[in-house]
Parts: sequence; structure tokens; C-alpha cells
Amino acid sequence: MKHFNWEIHPPLGLKSQTMERLNKLLESIPFPKKKKSIQLKPQGNAIFLEGANPQEITYIWFNGFFLRDLFLLKEGRRKESIFGEKAYIRGVKSSFPTSAPLAEDIANHLIYQALGLVGIGKPDFLLLPFAGTGTFATELYLIQKGFGFADLPRNHNLMESDWFSEATLQFLQSKKQLGNTSDLTPSLWIDTDPALSTYWKKEYENWKKFGGEKELPWTFVKSSFLSDDWEQFLPKSLNNCFIPMNPPYGNRKEKREDNLYKNIGYRLENIVKKYNSVHFFGFLLCGSEKDWSEAMNALPSFSKKTIHITHSSDTRVLFFSSEAMPERS
Repeated sequence: MKHFNWEIHPPLGLKSQTMERLNKLLESIPFPKKKKSIQLKPQGNAIFLEGANPQEITYIWFNGFFLRDLFLLKEGRRKESIFGEKAYIRGVKSSFPTSAPLAEDIANHLIYQALGLVGIGKPDFLLLPFAGTGTFATELYLIQKGFGFADLPRNHNLMESDWFSEATLQFLQSKKQLGNTSDLTPSLWIDTDPALSTYWKKEYENWKKFGGEKELPWTFVKSSFLSDDWEQFLPKSLNNCFIPMNPPYGNRKEKREDNLYKNIGYRLENIVKKYNSVHFFGFLLCGSEKDWSEAMNALPSFSKKTIHITHSSDTRVLFFSSEAMPERS
């Protein structure tokens, strides 16, 4: 079988995280391994993959929800993208005119990292303040169900390539194990925008149809995270709660409240005191150093870690946990 060279484009600002996940993915390739090594080499904003055959690259594509793009190289030049349109386009989500959502590949990375930092595979509950179009909930759904990229209702350039192997795809599909609806993490979507109510109903039906579900464990509430009226929807019994947050900033900052990030921190501190037996963890996207600093100072009782990503501008992501984050091996 021929081996080719490839150029992988990670989401901007997430190259090292992408390298780490690619290495794990390559170690789990379910095909017989020959006496050769696939080389990953970072260069600029890209990652070069040397010596992978079409069978192996199909496996990466099938699991490539965290990638931005992947190109076949011939004579050192990009020949074709195996994704076609950018990989963060899932083909299920409807557009919402006033939303500036986080790209799905970035959301996938942040969810993966947040769960890894606290050593939790499946959260008991997903609390989604500033829910917007629900990207964090829909990405967690894709992760927990175990879909392959081929299942997405979108264009797939790989299937049109002259080296594409239908037998490889059928093998991967046969090994796929889809999770049950009952195993999904329930989620509570919270936002103050009244126009989202209609959008959420449509989105609920879109994802139900895509996944072949009778119901989804998603609850929608028009409210502010800074109030307490949504707390009635929290489960009575709860061990942990995942809270990913993308508040208004950048192009949406005209909608934001004064001292928003400081108040988010105070609200989290109050929630932890009120529900002191629950492990609350998640992350907060901060569009400026001022926002990040306000949130950091307002969360004295939380363990914290910060990374930088590129989302329209340089953005800090503040990971937080009401319990100590275990050391990663």
C-alpha cells in the first residue's frame, strides 16, 4: 500500500493539543501495523504527517472532529483537502443571525481538555449559561454518541478521492458503537435572548432527526445565569456539573453587562457554597486580559488553569474546578 505525506491544519492556537490527540489516535489505529513509523512534525501553524497510507488517513478523518483541515501533499504542494469544506462545519446546526458561536473544532478541544483536567469521562450534568446556539451541548452529544465523521450530513471530499477505500470505511463503521440516549449527559440551556426560543426548538428537532432519537435530555430556559430562577431545573442528586461558558465579548460586547466576568466569578462561588457536595468544573472564554483578570480574582476557592486560543482575536480560556485538578501523567 502506498504511503503519502499530509498537511494537517489544527484550530488556531491549539497546535500542541492537536499533536497530543493525533499521537493518541495514531496509537489506536485498528489496522495491522508494519515496521514503519508515522512522523508528526509541527511547522508554522500546520502539522506535517509523513508516511501515512490511505487506510490510516481514513481512520484519522473518521475521528477528525478536532481538526480544521487535512491536505494530501504531492511534490511538497497541497493537492486536495480530504474534508472539502472546513471540518468544523457539521452540517446539522442551523444558523442564527445575531450569534457569534465558537467554531465546533475549538469547542471539541476545550471539552476534551476540561474533562481531562478533572479526570471525568462523562459529566453528570451540563449547565450551559450564555447558551447561544448550543455548540458545547451539540459537540458533547457527538462525543458521547460515538459518531464518525462520515455520519455527518455534509460534503466529504475523501469519498471522492481516487485512493479512497470503501472497505476501510465499512470496517470503521462496523466497529463503531453508538451510545444510548439514556447514557447522554442531561443539559440545561440558559440564555436571556428571547429570539433563541424558536431557534432552540428547531435545533432540538434537527439533532433528534440526525441522531435518530425519540427525545434528547435538553432543557431550555430563558433566564440569566446571574439569577437563581434556573436552579429549580437542577437534578436533586448530583455528583458533578460541567459548566462551559462563552459570554458576550468581541463583536457581541455591546450586549454584555457591566462587570460581567467579575459577576460570573461571584456567581460560581455562591453556587459552590450553596451546593457544597457537588463538584463544579468547566471553562470561561475571556476576550480580554481585563475580563480574565476579573474572573481570576473572583474565583479564590477554585483551582484554575489558563490557555490561549485564537477565536476572532487572542482569547484566554480559564479552566476552573471547585476541587483540585489531578496531576496529569
